[in-house]
Amino acid sequence: LAHHTQKIQQKPRDAIRSRKRQRQNVQRTNMINIQEHVLTKKADNEDPILDKDGDLFSAEHEFRGADWRGKDCNDNDAKIRPCTHEFNKDGNWGVDTNCNGIYGVSKDNHTSLEDLYCSTKASANIVSRNILTFGDSASSAFSIPPQWLKWHNLSDVAHTLDDEFDWPQLCWSTGFIKEIEGDSVYLKLLNTNRCNMRGWQNVGHNGAESLDLTFQVSVLNLSPNDKPNLVFIDYAGNDICKDKLSKMTTPAQFKAAILAGLGKLSEVVAADTKVLLMGVVDGSFLWDTLHNQMHPIGVTYQDLYSFLSCTGANPCGTWLTKNATERAAASKRAAELSQTMQDIATQYTLKFPHMELAYLPFPLPEAVKFMKQYGLPLKLLIEPMDGFHPSHFAHRLFSDVVFKHLQDVLPAWVANVNPFNKDIIRMFGNQGGY
Repeated sequence: LAHHTQKIQQKPRDAIRSRKRQRQNVQRTNMINIQEHVLTKKADNEDPILDKDGDLFSAEHEFRGADWRGKDCNDNDAKIRPCTHEFNKDGNWGVDTNCNGIYGVSKDNHTSLEDLYCSTKASANIVSRNILTFGDSASSAFSIPPQWLKWHNLSDVAHTLDDEFDWPQLCWSTGFIKEIEGDSVYLKLLNTNRCNMRGWQNVGHNGAESLDLTFQVSVLNLSPNDKPNLVFIDYAGNDICKDKLSKMTTPAQFKAAILAGLGKLSEVVAADTKVLLMGVVDGSFLWDTLHNQMHPIGVTYQDLYSFLSCTGANPCGTWLTKNATERAAASKRAAELSQTMQDIATQYTLKFPHMELAYLPFPLPEAVKFMKQYGLPLKLLIEPMDGFHPSHFAHRLFSDVVFKHLQDVLPAWVANVNPFNKDIIRMFGNQGGY
């Protein structure tokens, strides 16, 4: 077990420890020095490595490339990238300059097909949006493949290690591969409007917490001239998950960090950007659900959590502990941070003129309700190998909860179905795919 833990988790664990050491040098008071923290984070490069033109979008999936941000359709021209508006390149509308697979001109040669199918000039109901996700490993669908317990089942090891066991292509917000059968907010938004093709950026990172928001904003290619965004700020638990209760983020620190990040974001996003602030999860669900269940290696999760604590590798010592008092204190602080996030959403919208803010509690309770309704074991909501992260199945449920909330409560954020979707599919097929 010790050998397995070290071998499988060394890289992400080292990254987490490195960031924690860096954060120790940051003054964590109500007046947080955000700029100092951003400087200490420069070593945590979240940019795609295979990026020839330096526009922070890649034509390759490896090395934090097109799994994390929409695929670049021309990696030799920094002006051509996903998430931006179409432009006329050298007098030629036949070039797809924003990588959504729509290009060319109408039969009268006076209107670009992007304007014809994707612009408010064509229909007031058409609003194209890019998805931006800021968060941690939970927002990036962290998972250790259980089949890797048997060495002969190892597959795609280099890619998995490089992404630190994160699978953003499967996550609830920016997932895009066919295996999830449309269960992500991005794919649901794409189904509403085919003009949203490849319009996403996900900079979730293992170990990230609220203090990292400003840094994560700084590593994106954003411009006020881009399409408006649908933003998810989802720091699910690392502000709570510490080795000691005394190290948990306070509501004042949390508020300062989120407001600083929102301020930075408002400087670089397009007008009409929508920001959904997500609540912190109540992680007591993990212990309550798994502690007496068997882990795939043949011990109970309670024993696994104790072992990880002894080796300094417990991903959440405040919740993954048999100490009920500590777990209760962690849940109380999580509720306080969620309330802080909700207060920000209701009290600070006018402070950020380019952005509208709203709040949504972490969608775990709705997922639990679904499981009980259909008689499914709750443990299926939890990643089985580490007993900590949401499972990929849970991510699919989360996408349903979040998108339904947007449709029911914030319908203007997702707009109506594009009446030209069928025309786009007829002319451009899969629009270049992924």
